[in-house]
Amino acid sequence: MTWPEKKKEVVTETGVRKVAPKHYEAARKGNVISYPIKSLAELKLVVISEGDALFETGKAVTFKYIRNNEKSPHGQDIEPSGRYMLHNVSNFVPPGWESGTVTFEKPIVLNWNGWKQRMSQFFDEKVGKKLSRTIAKDGYDGIVTVDGEHTEEIIDLTMF
Repeated sequence: MTWPEKKKEVVTETGVRKVAPKHYEAARKGNVISYPIKSLAELKLVVISEGDALFETGKAVTFKYIRNNEKSPHGQDIEPSGRYMLHNVSNFVPPGWESGTVTFEKPIVLNWNGWKQRMSQFFDEKVGKKLSRTIAKDGYDGIVTVDGEHTEEIIDLTMF
């Protein structure tokens, strides 16, 4: 990917911004422009200790999980494919849910808010299975999202 060195200034309702020449017209018209994320730090990585597990990017972790085997009714247009699960801190398993133990050798652990968009941007706007394959190709086998003091969505990518 080639990045232009010289950016143009554009005045929008939110102030003056510098944008790449190819985005100038869209920015001038007030359209939202997505800027690529270039570093892991921009993914908003976090570290969290929850129950008996310490979740940290790039560090192995073993934990108990639960997962609903029914397909989600929510739109899944950009999220990575994989086995979605929750960290089972309480040992409660709802009727009909799967439970078990999983180990990630090298997970990505990041802030939950907007994580799907950030991951897609970081991995060249890929989505779904292509996104998951690209993440796995980079050596990561899981994604753990964190909202404040607890984990949220956890995605097992070991099948890629």
